[in-house]
Amino acid sequence: MKISTEAAKFFYLFTRDVVSVADETAAAYEAREPGFAPPFFSAYLAAFLEPSKGKITHELLQTINKASLQHLRDHPAGEYRTAGVRFPVSINAYTQGKRTIFCPDYNATVPGILAYISKWILGMHPPTHTISFVSKVKGLQDHYKVIYLEDTLYFRHFLDDAYTDEPFNEAEHQERIRALIFNDNYQCYFESDFTADSSRVQQGIQDKIQGVIDSFDQMILHAKTEDEIIAVIAQHLQMLAQIHPFLDGNTRTWYILLNKLLHDYHLPLSIIYNPNKFDACPLEDLIQMIKDGQRAYQQLLTHTNPNDFIIETDEMGAKYKTIHCPPDTTTNPELLLQFQSLVVQENATMLSTDHLALVQAVEKLVKTIVHPDCSLCDLQFGISIEMPSKLSQSELTAYARTLEQAGVLVAISTNNYSFPAPSSKLIIHNETLESFKAKLSPIELSSVNTLKA
Repeated sequence: MKISTEAAKFFYLFTRDVVSVADETAAAYEAREPGFAPPFFSAYLAAFLEPSKGKITHELLQTINKASLQHLRDHPAGEYRTAGVRFPVSINAYTQGKRTIFCPDYNATVPGILAYISKWILGMHPPTHTISFVSKVKGLQDHYKVIYLEDTLYFRHFLDDAYTDEPFNEAEHQERIRALIFNDNYQCYFESDFTADSSRVQQGIQDKIQGVIDSFDQMILHAKTEDEIIAVIAQHLQMLAQIHPFLDGNTRTWYILLNKLLHDYHLPLSIIYNPNKFDACPLEDLIQMIKDGQRAYQQLLTHTNPNDFIIETDEMGAKYKTIHCPPDTTTNPELLLQFQSLVVQENATMLSTDHLALVQAVEKLVKTIVHPDCSLCDLQFGISIEMPSKLSQSELTAYARTLEQAGVLVAISTNNYSFPAPSSKLIIHNETLESFKAKLSPIELSSVNTLKA
């Protein structure tokens, strides 16, 4: 796919919260975050050069974080934190008198906050996370916090030098928590890993992230459609965001990792208009935001207007529904060229109609030979064929041999015929697609010129 010559002027949208473009010029953003852009682009390059494909690893996370924070001196970039963390959580709108105030860079909704409580506080034993509400009134010592003492959760209210405890019950306290979330006199915070033994914090973070990695590896195997792949990616990136493993640069780390994983699974990249939403917004909101961002990215590839690129959102407020993004000419041209070549061009080529034609040809053959109701999913490592039901080892082997005779070498699991039975999945690996391409008719072949990289 040919990329518009004007597109590079808007690649900065991969490094900024798009909603901030509506409120802040590039110069103002640079003044607030001096030197942020080159390391951000460099982190993309580092991520896309990582040998691991379709995986979340400790090394990948730390590589992205370290590269993205090169401009910060004397900062432990790329290292998991060694102390507890508390970060603010804000919903998209609150009432001030008779006015409704919209917060464009919000990172939470009420359902998202309640889901956080269910997962990290009620769902963990003992919990390593908590939630607090701190009064914004200067000089007033007034805040609420869910605490864990002697195998029991309490809802503690601190007032001046005293406090009162009530056993925490999700159903009973849900309305009180909702009221505090909407009360603009209090700031909501997520807190985690506050312990007297700080030496165990980093190991605890390492263990929690390993749990996320293991979960991702299992769930992505069962993702059969683009929507399912996006859902698995979004779910696990949110878990990482809520663990908040780094002192700084957490959001940019997930943003880059998101696009790395989308690319690895042969999906369009995504220009996210508010990456902060990964902190505490519902999964369905994140999925929709990613898909909206994919549409914006694909529009950018063919964009020809040198003066303006428009991104549509479903946010409140007129100026946030239609965001006019001006071009940027301040980023190092050589860095932009590297970004275009390694990140954008490779992804755009992968999405070409030539490749889609090949996948469609494989699908036609498989449904004819194997079963008309089987489904195909185009993945980073090849094409996954999902059977309508689980088959025995002998049945799978028979189908695999039939497809091989048609010119498509099929692997079951990761090695030919080495798999736990019963199963319902066959894999056509990328390196074997060339043999199938040779079996296509001249007419079909003329429309299939590009294989996966």
